Amino acid sequence: MIMNDAGYNFIFIQGNVSTVTSGRGDSNDGLDTNAHSTAVRYGYEIGYMLLNEYTNKGIATETVKQICTIAFKVLSLEQITANVFQPNIASMRVLLKNDFKYKGVIQNAVIKDGNVYDLLIYVLTVNSN
Repeated sequence: MIMNDAGYNFIFIQGNVSTVTSGRGDSNDGLDTNAHSTAVRYGYEIGYMLLNEYTNKGIATETVKQICTIAFKVLSLEQITANVFQPNIASMRVLLKNDFKYKGVIQNAVIKDGNVYDLLIYVLTVNSN
């Protein structure tokens, strides 16, 4: 997480790695060690928030750009995901300006201040950066 003491940009990249191993169930323990596969999922998500007095100045757009560059070039990430509440047009614009692609929606996924919102999913891959 990168935080500025002035309180205007909060950017984070958060990741996890999940490994799942499966087999045919031919051995006594349920797994045939000769016939198994392993799936690895790397999930990295970026998020940001600005105080109102710092919006519309290009701060989020530039910071996301720099964080994604570091994520791909230094950390060797393959993909970064961002989730945005449906009414947050400013965040959608930040992501689109940084070449994130809209991938889909989870309807009625978030309740904030008593309102129900859809969650929009955006993705940036190393090849599109």
